Amino acid sequence: RRKLISQLSGVVVISQAIEDELMQYRVPPSLIHRIPNGVDTQLFHSSLDVRTAVRQRYGWAEQDIVVLFVGAICSRKQPDWIIRAAKELMQQHERLRLVFVGPEREAGFLEKLELQAKESGSAGRIHFIGHTEQVVEYYQAADLYCLPSVAEGMPNSVLEAMASGLPVIGTRISGTEELINEGENGYLIESPQELAERLEGYVKVPELISRHGHASLQRIEAEFSSAHVLGQHLA
Repeated sequence: RRKLISQLSGVVVISQAIEDELMQYRVPPSLIHRIPNGVDTQLFHSSLDVRTAVRQRYGWAEQDIVVLFVGAICSRKQPDWIIRAAKELMQQHERLRLVFVGPEREAGFLEKLELQAKESGSAGRIHFIGHTEQVVEYYQAADLYCLPSVAEGMPNSVLEAMASGLPVIGTRISGTEELINEGENGYLIESPQELAERLEGYVKVPELISRHGHASLQRIEAEFSSAHVLGQHLA
């Protein structure tokens, strides 16, 4: 790997963590170009009509607070953290729902989540959608996005959620920590306990959802739209 990298005339990296790794390989800084992933803001955007239609389809009330996870159902993504973190909060707040969208990528892990949901006492408000080509509408129907992953480069799902006007709670890992401005468009967490605290904060002060969601959208438009990122590649 080191030999291959030494033969390159330039390297594009998508996050600070990857840039730091290349520096450890002694790649000259002048050859490293940090350009993030971008997101199609024509595709991923908020829509009140879609939000209403999806919620009516599933019987979710407009007042419900929907926490969304999008991604592979596997241990690396740690979706089980969300159920653990929300367990007590869901017993106190009947309007809180958890929605998991994505295919199972680890045998038996979905079954584990379903059992965890059953044992939480709130299984009726924990929804496993599976794989869908209509992922956009779930972002549009949600209020909050959560990705407690172990490792990412720069997660597209976080970019998609932000473009859809959602606050984001994510683990302090490569890529995610560059997208979340702490206390402005979401929060960085390192444990299910911290996740529980941040979820509770949004539930108790729902005005934060709107404020942080708006900040997410502004950040995408300023720095991470596909048009903006393409311009960086062409510069």
